[in-house]
Amino acid sequence: MVVNNVKSDKKEINICLATDNNYCQHLAACVSSVLRNKKENEYINVYVIDGGISKENKDKLCFFEKNYDCKIIYKIPDDSKLKNCKIFRGNHITKAAYYRLLIPELADCKRIIYLDCDIIVNSSLSELFEKDFKDNLVLGVIDITCEENKKRLNIDKYINSGVLLLNVEKMKEKNTLNEILKWIEDNPEKIELHDQDIINGAINDKIEYIEEKFNAQVVRKNATYFDKIENPIILHFISSKKPWVYWKPVDTTPFEKKYFDALKETPWQNFIFEYKIKSFFISPFRIFYPKGMYKKIVETIFSVKKSKDKKHKIITIMGVKFKIPNKKVVIN
Repeated sequence: MVVNNVKSDKKEINICLATDNNYCQHLAACVSSVLRNKKENEYINVYVIDGGISKENKDKLCFFEKNYDCKIIYKIPDDSKLKNCKIFRGNHITKAAYYRLLIPELADCKRIIYLDCDIIVNSSLSELFEKDFKDNLVLGVIDITCEENKKRLNIDKYINSGVLLLNVEKMKEKNTLNEILKWIEDNPEKIELHDQDIINGAINDKIEYIEEKFNAQVVRKNATYFDKIENPIILHFISSKKPWVYWKPVDTTPFEKKYFDALKETPWQNFIFEYKIKSFFISPFRIFYPKGMYKKIVETIFSVKKSKDKKHKIITIMGVKFKIPNKKVVIN
């Protein structure tokens, strides 16, 4: 562990994350996993797109600069540029999801790795950071919903936007941000999966696939979508059942455990005790959970789900289902 914050001749790797105040704990776990797995000769520049992080949480994040060879660089996004971006009312997605679109104007470097906060890194990011762009602006991993979304948007490729290697230098030269913002303005009806649809739709001919180990999308409690990946470099918890959600017994799975292992090395480590206490009290009510009975009973009494086309909500009240359209709202 390096205590003095000196770059010397170390190899710099630039990463970027974006959050409001609510996700700071998970950003910290992600950054912790990056720093714990970096090589001795690597120096990490951590760009944080700040959507309203409190001073208290920023003081906590100083922990990394004091204990690792890294620097945290805060960037304030210009929300006015996202005025045409829409979110579904009631969705867990917030405007922070769109901040990655602004990276070309916020990052003062030639290339950068963007990471979602629901990510844990298992080894050095140097292999990803040094990828050859060729003539491309963005490198990413194929999304698990690729085929249906390619068809929906009438495009050739569809990547998951949770892990991106961005050619910042070339994006600045080509004024790619304006191209992206113009696409948003011209195609509001196409945007269902927020920033991911925008990136894929706006610059599809300048996107290229990279190996799936760089974004192993965890869709079940103990498996990734890419089951053949033995040692994924990046784990991405894409389902709603994140490692920190209390919808499970006390014992965590190997993938989820990686989140808590990373969190132990942050100022948010007290959450682990809180998690175990809440899980302990919740677990007795999960007696039927292995067979799904408890969940089915609860969902019969009351539940809100998305329809398959994501354009409606299915609300169930005492066994009676109601279908209402999802409303999109413009971010102010």
